[in-house]
Amino acid sequence: GVLLAVPNSNIGVDLIRVSDMEVERSLSNEHNTDVTCISFSQNGAHLLTGDGSGRMVMWNVDGTATAKKWELNHEVISCEFDSSETRIASMTIAGNVNTMSFAGGALQDVKFEAGGKMSWSNDGSHLHLIVPGSAPRVVTIDASTFDVLATTNMAHQVLDMAFVENQFGMVERLYVATNTLHLAVYGQHQLQDGYGEAGADLDGDGVPDTLDSDDDGDAISDEWDTYCTLDDVECSRSPDPEHIR
Repeated sequence: GVLLAVPNSNIGVDLIRVSDMEVERSLSNEHNTDVTCISFSQNGAHLLTGDGSGRMVMWNVDGTATAKKWELNHEVISCEFDSSETRIASMTIAGNVNTMSFAGGALQDVKFEAGGKMSWSNDGSHLHLIVPGSAPRVVTIDASTFDVLATTNMAHQVLDMAFVENQFGMVERLYVATNTLHLAVYGQHQLQDGYGEAGADLDGDGVPDTLDSDDDGDAISDEWDTYCTLDDVECSRSPDPEHIR
């Protein structure tokens, strides 16, 4: 894009040119409190802004407000257009998730115990949500029915997230910023090549020894395994107890 949108000190938003970082125009006179979320539409023609009082407004990129605005009663922590620009989604700090049509009509709503960042899936079929609180988690819901499709429970708070999706719009790898100054990575377990094939399996990992790169399961590749306890037993078949999984 050629513009950045940032909250300003006048409870509005400045549109800043990327080329020289100067203010192109400002969006003002619609919010009563500080702006807490901003989102461009996919074609860059519209913006959504939400504020601490729960008001969400749709703007034209030329700086004029449309007639579309919503009062959501709690701080709007996340607001986004879907990829087809036919729907809008919002999440409040109180955990209220709402979808609306581009024309402004209400579609679906659901309530979680708290709200964090929210993102549409690339194909618009799902919404991925951070649910903070005493049981922090990332939840994927169906964007049409709001049925919960997947939940990843965390042992830490989630401050932000990024993800890689599969072809069905589901998260297959999840990156989260924690409250412990760490980045955590979550992913689906991948079965090793050869899993379930027939054959002798020394370490019982489901992969036959003829296909297993670590026959004895001590986390040392057979090619580099030099731990041997018996002269007549190959090192690759003699597990090191200090490294065995």
